[in-house]
Formats: sequence, structure tokens, C-alpha cells
Amino acid sequence: MSAAGWDTVGGMTDRPQPGGSTRFYPPRFKLLMYTAVSGLFAFVGYVASRADYALLSWLGWCFLVGFGLGTLLMIARTLRPGSTLEISDTGILERTTLFPLGWIGWDEITVIKKREIGHGLGSERLLEVVLADPAAFRSRPRSLGRRVVDLYRRLVKQPDVYIAGSMIAGPIQAVIDEIKRRRPELHVTDLPPRPRVFRRPGADPAFRPPRW
Repeated sequence: MSAAGWDTVGGMTDRPQPGGSTRFYPPRFKLLMYTAVSGLFAFVGYVASRADYALLSWLGWCFLVGFGLGTLLMIARTLRPGSTLEISDTGILERTTLFPLGWIGWDEITVIKKREIGHGLGSERLLEVVLADPAAFRSRPRSLGRRVVDLYRRLVKQPDVYIAGSMIAGPIQAVIDEIKRRRPELHVTDLPPRPRVFRRPGADPAFRPPRW
């Protein structure tokens, strides 16, 4: 136990004395790898943008701008100090994005839904936080950056509030367990079964269980 009253569990989570918050930290090494890959693609775009062929040059500029911005965002996420998520007896402090939502009280949440976006290795596991009054939540004072993030989420039909597993250094099940410990009456729904691509003998002919 540190002087501030925190225990570090597995290097990813701080567990406080009773009544405090549990902190989850970002996977900084993985974010650094993402940054390196994005930077490599940005460099490839820079090289291609100097080509004599108009189409190749145009594609190079697209890569340079897109992956260049992605690299800057990854750097900002990696270097930002502190935790990405805090859970306490009063609610959740979400900081998984560059423009945090702020504190969300348990009385504002009706249910937590497991979700999975995409398929295979590129899929993203997340926890959707279903709000009791989304309109009231959206009326909160927000920064310009947060407004842009919210607009993007509405355009791509993503939930207003979610906890991305890629921004937690460790299994997202640890977040679920902590939510249940703090708020036992809050229901966490399971994922629906996914359609099968290949069926093994004796297996359900139509569906397969989710991976988590």
C-alpha cells in the first residue's frame, strides 16, 4: 500500500482503500506499437506523394494526412498521464478518449452492454453504457473536441458512452468485475450469439457463442 492509499495490481489497476476509486491504465506499450505502425504508413504516404504519377501522388497525400493525424493522436494518447478509467462507489470517470466525458453517476446508468465491433483480429470489444436520460447527458457543457467526437459517434451509429477494451491494459472482464462489485444491481448483458461460418459436428447449426 502506497502512502496515498493505493495498491497497484498487475501494473494495470490501482485498488484503493475502502471508499476510494479503482483506476485502470492504458496499454502504453501497445499504443506505442500502434504509433510506430501508423507512423510507418505516414512515411510511405510521404514518399508516394512525391511521385510523378498524379494518382499515386494523390493516394500518397491521403495516406500522409490520414496516418499522420492518426500518429499524432496515438502519441497524445500514449503520453497523456494518469488513468483512462476510474470506478468508485458513486460512478464512473471515463477518460479513454482524448476528450473525456467526465463523471457519470450510477443513477445515470440503466444497464451495461457487452459489444463487439468488427470481426477477427481487428475486432474491438467494448462496454456500452446505456444512459437513463441521453438527452440530459448530451446537454452537459462540452469542449469543441468532445462535440466533434460525439458527432462522429452519431454518424457511425456508435453509442454515446462506451469503454473501449483497447484502452485498458488488461482484460476488460476486470472492468466488468469491478462494476459488479461496486454496483451489484446493475445488469451487464451478454453478447448475442454470432452466425457460424464453419460448423463442427454436433455444434449449433446456426450460431456460435461470443468470444467473451
